[in-house]
Amino acid sequence: MISENLRGFFCAAAWLLIVIGVVIAVGHGLRMVGFFSPPIVSVNQGPVFQGLSVMGSIFAPIVQGGILLSLLSIDERIQNRGH
Repeated sequence: MISENLRGFFCAAAWLLIVIGVVIAVGHGLRMVGFFSPPIVSVNQGPVFQGLSVMGSIFAPIVQGGILLSLLSIDERIQNRGH
């Protein structure tokens, strides 16, 4: 069981991971599409693969942050059950 302060820190870190990860992934996707300056290294990929790559990079931080939030919720329930 972790303390309330540490749980709050990890909760804030999980939400920050989600927000920053999605913003970076969207920026990367916009750069791949051509809204910003093109990337330094360009790999000739089809549009389907580019779309899947961007979607995967958007969903990855959401899943990682969600798993951390779920584990924090489980820890809180276990700690509350003991009282």
